[in-house]
Amino acid sequence: RHWLPAAATDLFNDAGVQGFSLEDVATMAWTVEGFVTDESLDLLGWVLSLNGVASSAALAPPEAQRMLTEALLLFASPGVDFAAMEAARLRRLLARSVDEVMKSQKSVPSHWDTAGDAMRNFGFARRHSESPFCSDSLSTEGVSIIGPSVVEAQEEIRQRECTVMKEDLVARDEKRNGLLPLASFYARSERGFAYREKVEHLRAIGALDETSARHPQV
Repeated sequence: RHWLPAAATDLFNDAGVQGFSLEDVATMAWTVEGFVTDESLDLLGWVLSLNGVASSAALAPPEAQRMLTEALLLFASPGVDFAAMEAARLRRLLARSVDEVMKSQKSVPSHWDTAGDAMRNFGFARRHSESPFCSDSLSTEGVSIIGPSVVEAQEEIRQRECTVMKEDLVARDEKRNGLLPLASFYARSERGFAYREKVEHLRAIGALDETSARHPQV
């Protein structure tokens, strides 16, 4: 959102050389939390609309899980202007992406897993307030309640994934010099990671060692 950088800038300017107070930190945490909730709800509403789901519709569990996964995929791609894409193309792109994460073999939960866990947690929390004879279908309101928690859970998983990714790269560093041959970097690991960063990007961020032009390393 456009107002988040502005809010952060104001806090940094006000902090000056004295640093942040606990109140400043609490304000920033509240701002970010509100941003995440609003953004996740907006994206979820957009996904439901994109798939032609009416606001009064009841979604079967697999369909609800797919909608939550699609919203999570959009949230995880902030630099992509999905609104500029043609609707049919975006639906195909999301469908293909969901199919990919459903088959993920990484050692950390996928977007699909995260959405499923959030749905089960939601059902468990409401087990005493709903009739056991009700169907398993979820209303769009229920899906909207689950949405923000899915995004929050994914942030924790992302941190775990970064840790596992680092461990994966270190494990492949046979020479223990902090560098991997470029071919080894691009090879799919046993933990399911596949790094797709282009050479130009690696060079631009200073991650490419080209001391030996014939044998670049990362």
